Amino acid sequence: ISAWPQNSSSANSSIQFAWKRKSDSSQTTLSSTVRSGLSDRKNVFDRLDNNDDCSLLPLTTIKRPRTCVTETNKRSIAQKRQLLIDAGSASAESGDWASALVSFRKALSLDSVETSDQSQQRARLLEMAAQAHLALGEFCAGAGLATEAVSLAPNWAPARQTLGRCQVSAGLTRQALKSFAYACFLDPTEPDIWHKDLLWTWDLCRAENQGHKGGEDHGETRGKIP
Repeated sequence: ISAWPQNSSSANSSIQFAWKRKSDSSQTTLSSTVRSGLSDRKNVFDRLDNNDDCSLLPLTTIKRPRTCVTETNKRSIAQKRQLLIDAGSASAESGDWASALVSFRKALSLDSVETSDQSQQRARLLEMAAQAHLALGEFCAGAGLATEAVSLAPNWAPARQTLGRCQVSAGLTRQALKSFAYACFLDPTEPDIWHKDLLWTWDLCRAENQGHKGGEDHGETRGKIP
């Protein structure tokens, strides 16, 4: 699990999130809960408000070739994809986010969504690429990939968590609060989502509301001065 930023005074203040994956994570599989929920695309948090710049990015940013390949070619492509994923994970763990992003995007260009297992793998890869965008300060690009990961695996908590982190880094605290709340619902045993992501974002929203209310009160008081 990634470390939490030390400076939490503002959603836009150089937030740093560490890599959430281990070197062997690309070989793991999603839980049975995620498998059973992949067909459910009507979750209430899947649709974000129309007035949020980062919430409606197109989900076709990475084009995949549609060609007929043999079983041998499929195995070759799978091996090449895995090598790229491993290289990207190693780069991310060493802090070389630019190289990690290049590897992840190359792997995504080789990927294809034909079965539920491949959909899960693509969701995981999209989420890792979103983490790289987040670390590079490209919050909207990260939110776009994380949103696509959520659409492929709506009941996978890490995708919701990464989406929320991209949103809060971009200043979309209310949308981030929704994403973190849903991640907590999906994985109530993960303490970092509860005590760091969700509560920290809740404090940000409350501070924003108090600041907005304070500005209104100041305006009303100023209007009453003779």
